[in-house]
Amino acid sequence: MRVCVWAHTLFVWAGYVTFQVPPLLPSSPFSFISSRLPGGLSLNEHDTIEIDFRSSHPRSFILNLHVDSYIPHEVYQGYIVDVPASDSWATAEIPFASLLLTSHGQVKETQRVLDNPCIVKWGITCADGQDGRFGIDIREVRAVCTDEDYESEE
Repeated sequence: MRVCVWAHTLFVWAGYVTFQVPPLLPSSPFSFISSRLPGGLSLNEHDTIEIDFRSSHPRSFILNLHVDSYIPHEVYQGYIVDVPASDSWATAEIPFASLLLTSHGQVKETQRVLDNPCIVKWGITCADGQDGRFGIDIREVRAVCTDEDYESEE
């Protein structure tokens, strides 16, 4: 199996999401964090993202992949849903084929498969429509090739 690790450090992110905002402020019922990958990261020999994580509260999260594209503001999103609160580590597998293409927070009508990707920024969003605390620890993010018949051109 071909593996490319791009985040191999303990990443801890926690907070509180609320729908109760003061008047005159825009409603923002989500929280996100992202990180740039200097020079980008080519994942053209991979087909799945794996994330080792644990969550302190039962929530759902969105993986955001910003790719090097001639169309600005496009983000591919993968979903990690119904995550239980646990001290144990779990692994989420998100195949490229399951990613949704979005722009400005909206799913695009015309979807394109993420092929020959060069990831320039990645992030996690908590936007599951619930008020309350959230927390996610990420131990590792990696791209893998799950196709057993794949042979590298090297």
